[in-house]
Amino acid sequence: MANQPRLATESIAGRRPYQEDTVLAQALSDARTLVAVADGMGGHAAGDVASALAIATLLAALEDGKDLELGFGLTIR
Repeated sequence: MANQPRLATESIAGRRPYQEDTVLAQALSDARTLVAVADGMGGHAAGDVASALAIATLLAALEDGKDLELGFGLTIR
């Protein structure tokens, strides 16, 4: 069995009374490990929803077997 990383997340509160950022550290079903952070847009309306949706979309694309470039239409350099 390959060494599995031990993962933990922490969110330190900023000046706002609520947290808009989303963080995820999770082992995927294909043995890859996803560690991701989505910034909550700095106080804009529904920043918490946007960051959570970004992480959920990324996770779903990777679990469907897509890579980052295909999952988000990105060009990774």
